[in-house]
Amino acid sequence: SNKEYLNFKFLAGNSKEHKEQLVKKTIDSIHLAWEKTFHDPYAYGGNTVIAKVTPIKAYVIAYKKAIGVDLGYVNILIEYICSGSECLYSNCYERSDSILNSINSMAKELFTLMKDNSDYINKFTELQIKKIKDFTETYYIYDDVFALYQEIKL
Repeated sequence: SNKEYLNFKFLAGNSKEHKEQLVKKTIDSIHLAWEKTFHDPYAYGGNTVIAKVTPIKAYVIAYKKAIGVDLGYVNILIEYICSGSECLYSNCYERSDSILNSINSMAKELFTLMKDNSDYINKFTELQIKKIKDFTETYYIYDDVFALYQEIKL
């Protein structure tokens, strides 16, 4: 974790281009990690395998520790949530509480940030707004998170 923190801290640099590259690299790593996520609650492969989201969440946490909360962090949260939802949907992981809890905790943080700072919303692309709305229309979102989302004007 120290290595990841230092990489994030020094890769961001002082220029806008370095920071954008870091955000893009982080998002790509999150997408790749979600694609590799495996969950087998019924032990079809011989052993019960519960999906591990901690390695995926580590990218988000490392960015936040090194850079802080900014538009890049918000973009990373959006991609984490949407990629996780796609993972759930495409692999039928409805029984994966670890993935559901992780996605909803990140969504709660995202919606809180959006509620507290409307400047983030103004900088979203149409695709990002569509991704957020698509997530809120799934049955993966928890009721308290959806209530928080409804307080935001998108």
